[in-house]
Amino acid sequence: MLKLTSSRMQQLWGVLLVLIILASFSPFPGIHFNSFDSYFNGHWVHFLAYAAVSFLPLLAWRRNTGVVLCAGMAVIGTGLEIANAIVQGRSPDIQYIVINALGIVAGMLLGLNILTLRSRRSQADT
Repeated sequence: MLKLTSSRMQQLWGVLLVLIILASFSPFPGIHFNSFDSYFNGHWVHFLAYAAVSFLPLLAWRRNTGVVLCAGMAVIGTGLEIANAIVQGRSPDIQYIVINALGIVAGMLLGLNILTLRSRRSQADT
């Protein structure tokens, strides 16, 4: 079984961040499947991607560093949406900026809850 250490979570965070950046500039406007189109659209993909990339820093680094990285993700998400609009000639979509921010908040809340549960469990063990 592969143990998830801090360094592995940091590497996973880096890979996810690079994938988000690459996917933002891909020529395809979204992921579409015939029967799953109503459930698996770009809004959910954005939300889940930013939630995943926001809870990992809280677990992999110290709490303050994780919060700063999550705040940086909000800036990166907004910047990517604006840059995507400039490069591909589309107008920036405020919905995606809001959905990215909601995903970041959800990921931060998940990470902080996991940290709280960890600290309570370690206090109960002593």
